[in-house]
Amino acid sequence: MPPEAVQTDTAADLPAAPQAETVVEEINLDEVADGQVEIVGGDEQSLRKFIQRYFSPIYPGAAEGEKKILIGSLPDDLPIDLPLPEGAQVVASFQEPSAFTQVILDVPLTPDEIESFYTQTLTDLGWKPAPAHQPGGGFVSSEDAGGRFCLGESDAYLEVRPLEAPEGLTDVRLNLQAPVEYFACQEQDAGYMDAGSHIIPSLEAPQGVQITSNGAGSSSDGSAYNSADLQTSLSINELLLHYNTQLEEAGWKLVDQGTSEVVAWSAWKLLDDQGDEWGGNLIVMDNRLGSDRRVALMNIEKVD
Repeated sequence: MPPEAVQTDTAADLPAAPQAETVVEEINLDEVADGQVEIVGGDEQSLRKFIQRYFSPIYPGAAEGEKKILIGSLPDDLPIDLPLPEGAQVVASFQEPSAFTQVILDVPLTPDEIESFYTQTLTDLGWKPAPAHQPGGGFVSSEDAGGRFCLGESDAYLEVRPLEAPEGLTDVRLNLQAPVEYFACQEQDAGYMDAGSHIIPSLEAPQGVQITSNGAGSSSDGSAYNSADLQTSLSINELLLHYNTQLEEAGWKLVDQGTSEVVAWSAWKLLDDQGDEWGGNLIVMDNRLGSDRRVALMNIEKVD
């Protein structure tokens, strides 16, 4: 379907989202076991208790505030009108205490049609393509299907991640930050980056792996890090092997590696063009937010 033939719904066009208690009680547990996840036993009350417990932070220093999960509806307090393709069904929405919201959709369009829809619709609404990934590399998607968009430098940042699903539908993840954090919508000049940020190579995710968020930082003493939240069925060992290969291709030398039940890691060294020695660590670990969530971290520092 060409993009000009697609009608647009927005959050403002939809009825206000019901309270979580009402939404959860509408779940038919016989229909929950779908796709690659089977749910056995329980009832509506135990399902609600599991969701609340599973997503409640238990570690010290966790962000304060209430997380909100809405089944089958959008939040009623989105800071922007979020365009939805015609026929889109809202599977769920997830709001962090911060400015982050994820919306999961089933859409009866192909990934290419969804990309065309958002490119045209958001452009008409004043959005622009997000700047390229920051210079120096770090964790990047294998492809930018769907696209990344910005409304101003700080109003809103939206990632559109479509993935083909059964029954002719496309699973679409809309990752929204409003207002924008972490300079996602600001052009970055490589000339102002610390040396460490240049040393981290570009680490491309395996095909089909979705990067739901990124983080990066550096200091004047030469240390730097880059991190990513990944959505994938690949194990931590498979991801480690994938990224290890790219580090070797970038000239890094493997020093050691290891794995446990929830963490896989490798240690590296590099001699740069100026003769300076660098050490680095790659860590991939499971994320308790879900069985398909992983966290990847690359940190480096100059060796004295």
